[in-house]
Amino acid sequence: MARFIRSMNSTAFEMQPAGDKLAGERYFFGSGGCATCHTVLGRGGANGPDLSEVGRQLTLAELEDSLEKPTARNVSGYKVVNVQLRDGSSLRGFARNRGTHDLQLQTFDGRLHLLRDDEYTAVSEEASSFMPAFGGTSQ
Repeated sequence: MARFIRSMNSTAFEMQPAGDKLAGERYFFGSGGCATCHTVLGRGGANGPDLSEVGRQLTLAELEDSLEKPTARNVSGYKVVNVQLRDGSSLRGFARNRGTHDLQLQTFDGRLHLLRDDEYTAVSEEASSFMPAFGGTSQ
């Protein structure tokens, strides 16, 4: 019973789930396209969270849930917003930080826009995640 209860709180790293690590790496950096946005141990993109330590931060259930339902997990700095600028144009990207009178927005091309509240008229959050749901198999 104690082992079962502990397993519910153990990180994914501690659980050591079965699987082919090399196949996972090939998928992550190849056909899965994960590295387009995410970084692992210095390799990959910068639009998504660095996943180098994610196995030590989340339980296996949390990690699986994040892959299957990415919208359900609220990761600070990765909420997608649409910003209407006073000049009539708009920007779409990640609200990296938002204060009372400013917004730090990273557009999907990687550019950081440091906006004062007098430069935009509206900020609307998107309900869905920029990350698509996992499309692979357990293999």
